[in-house]
Amino acid sequence: MALWLRGSNRAVANNFKLEIYALSHNGNRVSDSVDAGLKAVACAGALGIMHPQNAGGVAGVLALVQKWLDWPPLWTVAGLFVIWVLSFVPMMPGFGAFGPGLALACLVLGLWLMLKAFLRMRSLATTVNPRGQPAALVTDSVFAISRNPIYLGDALVLLAATFWCGTVLGLFVVGGFIWVVTDRFITVEEERLAGAFGDQAAEWFTRVRRWL
Repeated sequence: MALWLRGSNRAVANNFKLEIYALSHNGNRVSDSVDAGLKAVACAGALGIMHPQNAGGVAGVLALVQKWLDWPPLWTVAGLFVIWVLSFVPMMPGFGAFGPGLALACLVLGLWLMLKAFLRMRSLATTVNPRGQPAALVTDSVFAISRNPIYLGDALVLLAATFWCGTVLGLFVVGGFIWVVTDRFITVEEERLAGAFGDQAAEWFTRVRRWL
């Protein structure tokens, strides 16, 4: 397999060398020759990625990307960046004089929810890792208000950024964040809790809303 790939690399490179030579001697534009050269580099690079010796490196990069995507704060940071970029889009005034006050209120509430949830989970020696195995079902404190107070706090931080930047488009970012977190993290966490705590988890799911 390795020999075949090396041979394919050489064949692709040789074919495009001939193409470049033919183009340059037929009076075609130099840009055509450059395009052909770029094709050769792209094809050779693609075959190089497929080479068994490089497979481990590609797999490692993909694993690293997957690991980062499984870290919820990354999605919060990404949302903050998108909201900041959207603040430069010219639009009608967003929230006017109420923006800074609403931003401060959302930020304080969001940080309070996250801190209270983290401290309560630590006091019961259960993991805050969304992919970890919970040691206890936390249903009191802020978990009696929302089943996901940390994610709710993240959403409030994004909402605070939206108010502060005065961009109505940021509301779509907040909505997108809620959808991604629900689909990628919350549903999996709920299945894990249901499997670990059974009827106790089912009763909590019925009594307390997922968000608010």
